[in-house]
Amino acid sequence: MKKTYNVGGIYEDKYIRIKYTNAYEFTDFNDFNRPSEGNIVICAEFEVENIGDSDHIVMYTDFDGYADGYEVQQSYSPKKTGMDFSLDLSPGRKGI
Repeated sequence: MKKTYNVGGIYEDKYIRIKYTNAYEFTDFNDFNRPSEGNIVICAEFEVENIGDSDHIVMYTDFDGYADGYEVQQSYSPKKTGMDFSLDLSPGRKGI
């Protein structure tokens, strides 16, 4: 069963700590990233900390999203908000 997280929530295991820091509706569309009629784009922001003892990679593929009981697509990549993120963190380091 997947857990539900809200802004302020923290996921932690023995390697990584992820804090859900912000969520907002993205509205700065162009002809290439406009959602289909009736849909909206929500951007979620996270702070990630490597609490393990070796390097750890965190990517957008590590996350799932759901709305109204349906899995959502990660198909938009507004600057600093989308599928283009990947973090390679040394022990004790943080990234956003």
